[in-house]
Amino acid sequence: MKTVRGWPRSIRGWLFDLYPSAEGMTIWLVDTEGRKHCSRDRFVPSFYLHLCPREGERLKALARKYHLPISIARERKTELYTGQTLDVIQVNVHQPTRLQETVWQLERFFPHFAFFNSDITAAQMYLYHTRLFPLAYGEYTIDDHGWLSGFLIDDRSDALEYPCPPLTVMTMRNANDTVAPKYHRTLQLEISYDGSSYLLEQEDPREALQTLNWHLHRFDPDIILSDWGDASLMPFLRSLADRLKIPLLLNRDPSAGYFTTKESSYFTYGKIVHKDGAFKLAGRWHLDAQNSFIMDESDFEGLYELARLTQIPIQHQARTTIGTGLSSMQLSWAYRNNILIPAKKREPEDFKPAHTLLLADRGGLIFQPVMPAHQAGGGYHEDVAELDFASMYPSLMEMH
Repeated sequence: MKTVRGWPRSIRGWLFDLYPSAEGMTIWLVDTEGRKHCSRDRFVPSFYLHLCPREGERLKALARKYHLPISIARERKTELYTGQTLDVIQVNVHQPTRLQETVWQLERFFPHFAFFNSDITAAQMYLYHTRLFPLAYGEYTIDDHGWLSGFLIDDRSDALEYPCPPLTVMTMRNANDTVAPKYHRTLQLEISYDGSSYLLEQEDPREALQTLNWHLHRFDPDIILSDWGDASLMPFLRSLADRLKIPLLLNRDPSAGYFTTKESSYFTYGKIVHKDGAFKLAGRWHLDAQNSFIMDESDFEGLYELARLTQIPIQHQARTTIGTGLSSMQLSWAYRNNILIPAKKREPEDFKPAHTLLLADRGGLIFQPVMPAHQAGGGYHEDVAELDFASMYPSLMEMH
């Protein structure tokens, strides 16, 4: 490819990070030398509403009233549960950063069962639409205005062997909180990178933040790996920086903000589980070792593998469950095949008594012990041992 004034650029490397911007998607690439490249790609996310003609006119009025950056088109799509073809309204959101706000505004006026594809984030929708995936390796071309003009992927999301980018890691924790590390009261940062550790012991918090910025600028990490970063450390640093009016260099992209979610609790397997809200960065990853089941079980390699398969951006994938990843694989297939994805699950599982669960949910594989002939009608076994595995996969039980 002929290059004029260094443009367009052809980059051999990986898709590293992506997030919505006002004009489309911001795309970060990392080349084979470890250099980072920022580009943009035009993208208009959309969702669908199944409304009667009168409500369709109401939708237009609401868009004008609340200054929603949308355009409307008519489409025919297949409904997931019934297989019927529906006439739906396609709502195109021309500022991807306002996708969720637009959905929230309209949810106040229309029933939940009228919405389709509205639960998918802009980043995931972009990956579904382009058939890209996190850490996809290939040739990316950026034009002279910084737009991603094309790509040729030499990779498969389900590849068994694939190259991984050379990424740098900085670890960060609050060394002062040893009793209750999740709830920070004072700041005594300990950061590590390049085989060295540094303790930021300045009594003046202003000096501590400025020293942190110096380390971030000096090392420019691709990944910040924290302890309790989501729950307290990152929000504490942001609050302190806002109060002292010191811009933090946590983001590699200074024009972007932080992507945060609210904490939540849910009921599963007879217990209530609390999940801290996420604190995600732009242009580099923040991974909280204490708020990621995947990182705890499989470290970076497992996280990369799952993100590639599920088409969920790395920072989001690190904080989700296996079930969410499997759902994303199904959503991607549905998106590519023009099937409407209901916004809310409309078929909740009915309550089941313990006896029914015992018969229905048997873990995939059960061996009944062979009874001696003289105990055919029942009996017991002596010298029985139990092997307790961390993961109760039937294959483990069968092999071991």
